[in-house]
Amino acid sequence: MGGTQADRNRRIRPALDVLRAVGCEVVCPGHSPVSATADDLLSVINSDLDALADVDAVVALPETGRLWEYTMAGTLGIPVLDFAGCAAVARSA
Repeated sequence: MGGTQADRNRRIRPALDVLRAVGCEVVCPGHSPVSATADDLLSVINSDLDALADVDAVVALPETGRLWEYTMAGTLGIPVLDFAGCAAVARSA
């Protein structure tokens, strides 16, 4: 997800707040500062993969594009849910 850390926060914070408000445990491993070195980036990716392996579903957040985590989740058989649909269902519950 491109942009500065502040820009990423602005774009996804409302979605994270909605998910937490309806009782979801939110893990957002990719929501960390962009690393400067290849080793740092590989460490972040490894942490993302570890977190991904432990989730029940992945929610595709607005304005995130097509992140590799969504593709990897699908490959692992982890459902990838659209945020708008999740939020509508959660709000009606």
